[in-house]
Amino acid sequence: MDGNLWALKLKECTKKRDLQRGRAIHYRLARLGLLQCSTYLSNLLLGMYSICGSLDEARSIFQSIAHPNIYSWHLLAQACARAGRLDHTKNIFDSMPQRNIVSWNLLLAALVANGSFTSARAVADRTPALDAITWTTMIQCYTHAGQIDRARAAFDSMTSRTILSWNCLITAHARCGQVSLARSVFESMPVFDLVSATAILVGYIQNQYLEEAQFVFFAMRHRNEFAWNAMVSAFAHARHLEKAQSFAERMPLHDVVTWTATLQGYAECGSFNDAKNIFDLMPERNAVSWSLMLVAFARLGLLGEARRVFERLPACRIQEAWNFFLAMETRSIVSWTEILTAHAQIQQLDEARSIFQAMPCRDSAACNSLALAFAHSGRMGDARKIFDAMAERDAISWNVMIAGYAQNGEIASSLDIFSAMRLQGVLPEDLTYTAVLTACGRGGLVDRGWDIWISMREDGDQHQQLVHYCCMVDLLGRCGRIEEAHELVDRMPFFPSNLAWSMLLNSSALHGDGIRADLAATNAAELDPEDGAHYVLLSSFYKQQPSRRRQAMILDDDLLEEARQARAQEGLA
Repeated sequence: MDGNLWALKLKECTKKRDLQRGRAIHYRLARLGLLQCSTYLSNLLLGMYSICGSLDEARSIFQSIAHPNIYSWHLLAQACARAGRLDHTKNIFDSMPQRNIVSWNLLLAALVANGSFTSARAVADRTPALDAITWTTMIQCYTHAGQIDRARAAFDSMTSRTILSWNCLITAHARCGQVSLARSVFESMPVFDLVSATAILVGYIQNQYLEEAQFVFFAMRHRNEFAWNAMVSAFAHARHLEKAQSFAERMPLHDVVTWTATLQGYAECGSFNDAKNIFDLMPERNAVSWSLMLVAFARLGLLGEARRVFERLPACRIQEAWNFFLAMETRSIVSWTEILTAHAQIQQLDEARSIFQAMPCRDSAACNSLALAFAHSGRMGDARKIFDAMAERDAISWNVMIAGYAQNGEIASSLDIFSAMRLQGVLPEDLTYTAVLTACGRGGLVDRGWDIWISMREDGDQHQQLVHYCCMVDLLGRCGRIEEAHELVDRMPFFPSNLAWSMLLNSSALHGDGIRADLAATNAAELDPEDGAHYVLLSSFYKQQPSRRRQAMILDDDLLEEARQARAQEGLA
């Protein structure tokens, strides 16, 4: 068999991602001595291992090439990028004896895929000559970073545009919710393809314009499986299950994505029996479909109930979820994390720890789930061990520890974690500031709270939200600085919420400021007349003041009358 036939066989293995057959061909080529004399065959083998995800074997092939050409270097860089090894991709790029525009575009694409948008912009600035691929990659970079204006500027800077660049701009506008602009770009295209139509279709779906999506779908001359599956998924997620089922039934061919989308729709709607029937009928199941059934069992289909649902979850359901988990042919990290979360959120911490220790690999979601469970149960030592052992921490990891320490009264530790978070360059989120301001409130640390409050503006990390103002009102009120708390409520750039006035009421009553207590109770009552909690608090405050006991009696009578009316309405209902 000559080299051309071997090349065809390798290309076929690459196309089918048939790693086992590819290895067999590799063995034959090595036995015949063809690799030593053919860089072309070695490159095909290197590309096959890269596509099949076997980075070590790809490296081995590269190292065996006596005189690797620039294509060999590119294939190895692609293999590292596909494996998520950005550091290795950079090293290979730096080691290349020569580079062309393809080399630069490979590094740029790897950085964008890894979310390193700042580095990607720096590489684009260093690129000797930008071609259409470079510009298109930068459009994708700015789109992922949410910088739609820069994406548009990159598109406008292109001297020649490809269909891909037009499609990327459609996606950019759609992702930012600018559906009308996405449609305008689509209508301005000199020529468009199936991907263009699918991009505008997905744009409508992502922004929940399902009627417009249907119009585009039925106007398409040709529809691929992706377009069909997009419609099935859209109606399934919107809980229009009959419509989703209708699209699924009209599809020329059903694949595992179609089945899984329908399954997910029923699972999310809580139609557990229907979901189970779909699952049993599936001719092929992937890790996602197994995970969905796992979620349906573990969460009883009540995906939004979080902790309260898991506290009511019968133990037998967890066992069913575990049985499903054990029956899975392949267990993804999502599956492991879901079964771990199911046990953790109903405080079965020993079982959750056992699952955690048995996981072949752990992502931040799994670590965060177990750490959060330990924090809720007051076991901050165990939560800290999980946190310290994490290879990579996201903002949620830090938030769990900051809030956990605050809730358990370890204020100094909470603030230490916040300081460490800033030192490591992790940007705090809204929840981070809520947790750390709450910690300052519980610890009575007014000055530290003000420092953090001011840093939110100076650093430009986050805009102060209503919840942050409420935290500061609570902090000032707890420390007896009622006037400052009242001033903050008055000058917040939001319409004060019931929570803000309730916090001012609490602190005013606590520190004996009757005038502000009256004012806060009146405003809270106007915002939420059905909430009697502020009346109860104000009545308790009046009872402690001899001159106001008469007012307390009136308030108590009013509360009793409201309770009688509520019971009467319930009886009529």
